[in-house]
Amino acid sequence: QDLSTTRGGGLAVLDIAKEVAGKLGCKPITSGSSKGLFDIEGTSTEEVEERVQSAAAGGILRHATVMVAACQRKDGAFAEQLAELNARIRWQQMHASSVVYPQLHGTLVCDIDRVRPAVARSDMEKKRDQSDFTYARRKLGRDKKASLLQDILSGGAGDFDVVENLNELSEDGGRFGNLGKKIAVLRFDGNSFGLVAEACDTEARYRLFAETTKQQQREYFRALLAAPEWWSGQRPRIEIVVYGGDEVTFITPAWLGWKALTTFYREARKWAPLKLAKDEVLTYSAGVVFCHCKAPIHAVKQLASELADQAKDKATDELHAKGNFAAYQVLESFDSVGQDLEGFLSQRYQHTGRRGAFLGLVDMEMLEANMDYWRATLSRRKLHSTVQALMSGKGEDLEETIQSLVESKSADSARVAGTLRELHAILGNAAFLHILELWDYAGVAV
Repeated sequence: QDLSTTRGGGLAVLDIAKEVAGKLGCKPITSGSSKGLFDIEGTSTEEVEERVQSAAAGGILRHATVMVAACQRKDGAFAEQLAELNARIRWQQMHASSVVYPQLHGTLVCDIDRVRPAVARSDMEKKRDQSDFTYARRKLGRDKKASLLQDILSGGAGDFDVVENLNELSEDGGRFGNLGKKIAVLRFDGNSFGLVAEACDTEARYRLFAETTKQQQREYFRALLAAPEWWSGQRPRIEIVVYGGDEVTFITPAWLGWKALTTFYREARKWAPLKLAKDEVLTYSAGVVFCHCKAPIHAVKQLASELADQAKDKATDELHAKGNFAAYQVLESFDSVGQDLEGFLSQRYQHTGRRGAFLGLVDMEMLEANMDYWRATLSRRKLHSTVQALMSGKGEDLEETIQSLVESKSADSARVAGTLRELHAILGNAAFLHILELWDYAGVAV
């Protein structure tokens, strides 16, 4: 439940390859999230593995399980040797102990994870009883909370503070009605990045792939936080929880969540294909959860991750293409969907047709562009009853449905009907469900 601890755990191994390379005086071919590939001289593969293992054993890394594999380099066999190293690492992981025995300190239990034996930490104002592992991660996560953003935005040259907690991040001063004290948790996960890496048959292509992934994520955050609405004085309204590799998880105020989602995919649309073994277009799936800032954050992060997985798997199955698709969930008076997510989404969208729960950029932009107009011209009460009928399989003909919605508020009938038909052509009856669900969250004027 503690974001600093989560962040610290990721950052502890984010640059592990650079740290090891620095100790050994060699240069990494690539340095990704929790892994790295080196060229290093030695008398044997065993001797090299021992040196790397020793270099990765100090400080906070003493709490981590680090796997090392080496092989003698052969020119022209990069892809084959990379596959061999990955297989040996996986084999070691499968044989590694899954039970960790922490150092015992007495009878105190960690105030944060409530499991590990703890020590009273005099430098902590609250939650003083912390295990060695939690303390190391939490301290690193808190220390690097601002420097991570500064490094992403300006290469470490920035000078700004960060919000202290989610309560401060979501404070709106009464500007956004019932969106005050609500947050959006966003998770982006790369599609088949492992397969793309495996297909890199030269060192240069492998390095290009790894560096491009990092650069694209930086470009996204820079584009996102360039707008003034993301800043409250010198404090950006964003909390990055997981960063590195092909995975990113972060939190924004609820009224900026939809903008964060659409901005990501607009940036992704600009990314040129990578010239690897073949032209590769890097795409991401996303999961977004809108909820109150007091909702159990660990469960919400897990839900966002599961939504991204659903968008990755189901959108691919139904559209026969791994693309940039997202799934979202709005949590109002409850903290979870209450059942397995796949079953929940299947039941919820069973009568909607077309793509159902999964949105692409065109749909997102259509919802964003028209939502303010729909709020002004459609009856939310009538829309609610219409959606209930559609979800139970009792929906009317499309034109009858549109006519009932338009007539209920004497709207500009021709224009509003046209926008509804346009969205329905892509999403089927799910269009009406998305309009209702995102009524407060999409197209918010800031």
